Amino acid sequence: MKRKQQGGLLPVAKFREILRLHELGYSQCQIAQSCAVARSTVQDYIRRATAKNLSYDQLRQLSDSEAQAALGKGRQKCEPREEPIDFAA
Repeated sequence: MKRKQQGGLLPVAKFREILRLHELGYSQCQIAQSCAVARSTVQDYIRRATAKNLSYDQLRQLSDSEAQAALGKGRQKCEPREEPIDFAA
C-alpha cells in the first residue's frame, strides 16, 4: 500500500468518509483501517470537525473548497515581503 507523505492534505471526500463513519459509531482504529490513514489523522479530523461544530450532513452540503476553508486544511499562500533583503548586513 502506498503511503501518503506526512503533512499532506487528504481529499475532502476522505474527510467526509471519516466523519460519516465516526457518526455511525465506528472506533478511530476501525475508521483508520477503512480509510487507509493513520489513527492520528482520524483523531485530528474529528477534533477539527468537533471544534467547528460540523456534522457529516453539514459538511456534505459544502463544496470541497468551502469544506477545506471551514476545517482550516487548505493550503495557505505565502505573501511576498514588501522590503528587499539586505544581503550586505
